[in-house]
Amino acid sequence: MTEFDADEFYTTEKGQLSYLTMPKKPKFLEKVVQPAKPSTSFFIFMKEKRQEVLQKTPGLKVTEIMKVVAELWSKIDNDEKMKFDKLAIKDRERYDK
Repeated sequence: MTEFDADEFYTTEKGQLSYLTMPKKPKFLEKVVQPAKPSTSFFIFMKEKRQEVLQKTPGLKVTEIMKVVAELWSKIDNDEKMKFDKLAIKDRERYDK
């Protein structure tokens, strides 16, 4: 068996001795940073209209706000939806890069 110097060991948080040449990587270094997923046309519409709904009807719950925004989405014509579709396509291109 090989003899080790006391300097080659360190104490972990639990008070155990570990060998210095083989420390574990911190978990935050193991994660790979990825870009945010692309938004759909509805989510882009929702981000734009949510503040307007909150200003008109303060005090609504989140679920109620979503219902109002969903109704607005269903009532707009296809030309307006195409505007949001184009923004969603641009966001998808950003994500694919």
